[in-house]
Amino acid sequence: MKKDLLFCCFVLLIVICFSTTYFTQNNSSSTSKAPGSHQISNIAHIKIPVGINTPCRYVYYYDATTSMIGRFSFESGCLGGDLAFWTPPTFASGGVQGGNGNFYILDAGPPNSICQLDTSNGDVTVLGQISGMGSASANGIAYDAVNNSYYLCGYSESINNLYKLDVNTLTATLISNIGSPGSSMIAIAINSSGIGYGYELMPDNNAYTFDPVTGTSALLGSIGFNAQYGQDMDIDIESGIIYLAAFNSNTNSGELRTMDPNTGMTTLLSPLLDQISVLEFDNEYNIIPVELISFTASVSQGNINLNWITSTEKNNHGFEVQRKSGNREYEKIGFVAGYGTTTESRSYTFIDMNIPSGSYTYRLKQTDFDGSYKYSNEVSVEVGIPAEFELSQNYPNPFNPNTKISFSIPSSDFVTLEVYDVIGKEVTILVDEVKSAGYYAVEFDASSLPSGIYFYKIQAGSFTDIKKMVLLK
Repeated sequence: MKKDLLFCCFVLLIVICFSTTYFTQNNSSSTSKAPGSHQISNIAHIKIPVGINTPCRYVYYYDATTSMIGRFSFESGCLGGDLAFWTPPTFASGGVQGGNGNFYILDAGPPNSICQLDTSNGDVTVLGQISGMGSASANGIAYDAVNNSYYLCGYSESINNLYKLDVNTLTATLISNIGSPGSSMIAIAINSSGIGYGYELMPDNNAYTFDPVTGTSALLGSIGFNAQYGQDMDIDIESGIIYLAAFNSNTNSGELRTMDPNTGMTTLLSPLLDQISVLEFDNEYNIIPVELISFTASVSQGNINLNWITSTEKNNHGFEVQRKSGNREYEKIGFVAGYGTTTESRSYTFIDMNIPSGSYTYRLKQTDFDGSYKYSNEVSVEVGIPAEFELSQNYPNPFNPNTKISFSIPSSDFVTLEVYDVIGKEVTILVDEVKSAGYYAVEFDASSLPSGIYFYKIQAGSFTDIKKMVLLK
């Protein structure tokens, strides 16, 4: 009797353990690393020598089984394989290439983090932690080229949320709930038309479409396999094909799949065996190297102030400032250096000083380091007639050896502008002619004069004024 009771208890323990394991693996979802090894990966683990770059178009991935960053290509003759070993802070849960050209990797928490991948050598840099997601785990990241924005899907307390991510401040802003409660939305991607796609893990195993701006989502249908653990999806912008780096609970291995955008059903392309938790295409979104968000011009006492702001920059050598008046051709009047490559907003200012009265049009010629360029929109301003006579202080002052002297006259008059030394001896005459109403600037070159104090005097009709300047050599 005692043996029978012990045997029954042993059998019951086995049944409980089996049932618990079966339930865990087949009825609940996990968004993290899959347990155990998965045979030998179908991704060729060949170490790529650093600095080997080809014109091939690649897909970059993170292999959670081997902790390797790598790449492969659908094109023939392209060198694929491992780039570098990397251990994420928590778990690499998704990736995407943005319109700024950067490749981002999402690290799921909380706390959630954003990392940046250097595709030339596989190095990964942690940019920082994401704020605004609370206790939600960030499972997927996508880029929308239509509105140049990034989005995250997060899962917390059985609810899937869609967030908009500012990659400059690493701040996430909640948009809406997406999908259905209960199953984790594990990955998202957005096509070139701005339509979002995502799919949930088991037990639902459903695909959805969503509007990135409003967060409104709609059920597509079943994905056709039991999705479990961390995985990713991305869209090849050139072909429009949706790819999944899936992990199938039934086969306990990774799989490369495609998704039907109309039904959500997926098709197996190839077993990966390893768990690929990050998949990102080199999509080359054709976003202009510099995203110019404003360009304005204003007038102040004969000076024209040009101001412009960029939201992102890529390989930006700088801006050539061009001006034209009337029907004349544009002429270069200055150059302002750019910030190279940056995802931070940058502000620029250029002052076109002492411009005569009239109408003027300005534009920027933004130039890359490789010599390619693009023109900005045009801005036009009107410089009016001065209200009174004025002689301005020279700039710079003290100076060596050149300085600029500015003046304005409200009506046409004969104007003389002379320079004297400290004992009252005339040094040079800068202006000696009739000038129409407007703003003027004259360059004074004192390279042949000794250091000291000098005076400049203007005479225009009945108006006279004298100012002092200092030459320091």
